[in-house]
Amino acid sequence: MLYPYSWTSVTRIGKNGERFVASTKRELLQFMPLNKNKLRRACLFFPLFFFSFLLVSNYLLSLDPKKELQEYQLRNWTVQSGLTINTITALIQTRDGYIWVGTDAGLSRFDGVRFISFTKQNSPLANDSITSLYEDANNVLWIGTDGGGMYSFENGLWKNFTMKDRLSNANVRTIMGDWKGDLWVGTDYGLNRVSREKVHVFTDEDGLYDNIITDLCIDNWGTLWIGTMRGGLARFNEGVIAVYGYEDGLLNLSVQSLAADRRGNVWIGTLEGLYLLRSGDGIIRSVFGTRYTPFTSLLEDNQGNLWMATMADGLKRMTGDILTGLSTDEGLPDDFIRCLLIDRDENIWIGTDTGGLVQLRDPIVGNITREDGVPESAVSAVMEDRQGFLWVGTRNRGLCKMKNGRVVETFDAKTRLSSSRVRVIFEDRNGNIWIGTEDTGLAILKNGRWNKLNSESGLSSNNVTGFLQDRKGDVWIGTDNGLDRFRDGKIDPTRGTASLAGNHIGALLETRDGLLLAGTSQGLFRVSEKAVEKIDLTRANSQPQIVFLYEDAKGILWIGTKGDGLLRRDEAETMAFTKAEGLTDDYIYSLTEDERGNLWMSTNRGVMRISLKQIDDYIQGKTRYLTPALFDEAQGMAGSQCSG
Repeated sequence: MLYPYSWTSVTRIGKNGERFVASTKRELLQFMPLNKNKLRRACLFFPLFFFSFLLVSNYLLSLDPKKELQEYQLRNWTVQSGLTINTITALIQTRDGYIWVGTDAGLSRFDGVRFISFTKQNSPLANDSITSLYEDANNVLWIGTDGGGMYSFENGLWKNFTMKDRLSNANVRTIMGDWKGDLWVGTDYGLNRVSREKVHVFTDEDGLYDNIITDLCIDNWGTLWIGTMRGGLARFNEGVIAVYGYEDGLLNLSVQSLAADRRGNVWIGTLEGLYLLRSGDGIIRSVFGTRYTPFTSLLEDNQGNLWMATMADGLKRMTGDILTGLSTDEGLPDDFIRCLLIDRDENIWIGTDTGGLVQLRDPIVGNITREDGVPESAVSAVMEDRQGFLWVGTRNRGLCKMKNGRVVETFDAKTRLSSSRVRVIFEDRNGNIWIGTEDTGLAILKNGRWNKLNSESGLSSNNVTGFLQDRKGDVWIGTDNGLDRFRDGKIDPTRGTASLAGNHIGALLETRDGLLLAGTSQGLFRVSEKAVEKIDLTRANSQPQIVFLYEDAKGILWIGTKGDGLLRRDEAETMAFTKAEGLTDDYIYSLTEDERGNLWMSTNRGVMRISLKQIDDYIQGKTRYLTPALFDEAQGMAGSQCSG
């Protein structure tokens, strides 16, 4: 198990109750599945990770409908990020994975990192005001504009369709394709069906109540539904147009958005409320709680939730009959939302009127703070015991025990602990809980009773930095002034540890061969009962300040240092990896290995992940640089600086 220090919050990540927790200055993080046996073998000190098994491969999957909207992670891109303007008018993800962003100042293609923009200055677009986007079955991107007609974009080639090509109007508001391959284009004057470049126009002369077409959708039976600006809802089926208005239940005839759900129902967003036309009965009903709200875009996700954009009230979600919202009060940059997109990973993309582009996704990182009952946000140590209790130590207010996210018991200097300044927490093989403090030594909880040890009991210092139980059952205690051994209920001095007096013990490890290693402020040492031997870390700093030790499945020793990067020791050879080789930081506070062959490390710049294969390829000269993945604020961390 690994023991954290200098945290300011506790963080929950992932789904299904599984978690991997890592500490930062401001939070506890969880990322990956781990082998619990490995963690019990390497009881490391001063490191600041606690793990209790999370499946991180799910972190980009669909939004968890059980979460409140404000619990999702919100990312925002604006003009400063590369957009041409902050007014987003249309969104689509094409089959090649790009997000296309229509704006009032051109079209942008987004790859997740940068925007490439197309405007009338650098492309055939004659009008920069983009109104709608659609990709057909042949991977052709169709682009509607306000005054410039419609464009197709295929394999880098542009083609313009205007009134010269028999479009009824150059102001294109919406584009939709049907199962026959026909393209339906709603304009400011009528509905256009484009079939093999032949255009047929439908207007009020054909049964529509209004010629301004605002939105289109196609239901499960292939019926085309038509929203109009002033004439309510229309249905087009086998060449026949039927209309729905006041007498059918619509209280507002200005339809702004439509969506057909998986059950065949049609949702109708108007300037004054949301309506539902249920499949089969033909009756339009007003949705409770939405009266007078203007809805601009509607989408259903794969889990059956309805997402709704509004003109003045932010984002809405309907799960069953429960309606929830997200507005500027909860972090949205703008309450006027023009368009929505659900990407292939079920993340929600939001186009706002003045706040740019927003992405809503499940957070990789969530927080457990004082609101959940933790005594204070400055968390210093975390451990999950064999009974499933989570022990949380704080910097100044003692210790608490949690179960299922709730505090069930607290301990501090005013009750049973000798100090409220907890540094490390450890569980031995008998289930006893060891608490190391910064100023009064340690306390052992055994059968409900506390036994306290300090410098008067023989400890080298009252500032305890960590614990390790070896295969013999002895518990080794690291302090800021040397190393001690606990045997037969008392501190048992050994000749071997005397030479470590004065050393700050940063990490302890018992290798698979039974060797006891101590990482200190003066380098790495091999410890036995009779002697301490300093290990020469050839090709590395002669005296790196070691804060973490880990032995991987192949027996290779990995060493985390403060300022000297990551050290790899295989037999008698040591190799150093630093920022010069591609790491994101040279401060490696703790690390572990997941079951997929990745090393995870906490650093000053966030949590870093790199595969062991990539490191092997670098050693063999197959690659020139290391390219680790970095998890920081962009993935939801409140602060990227880790302390263990």
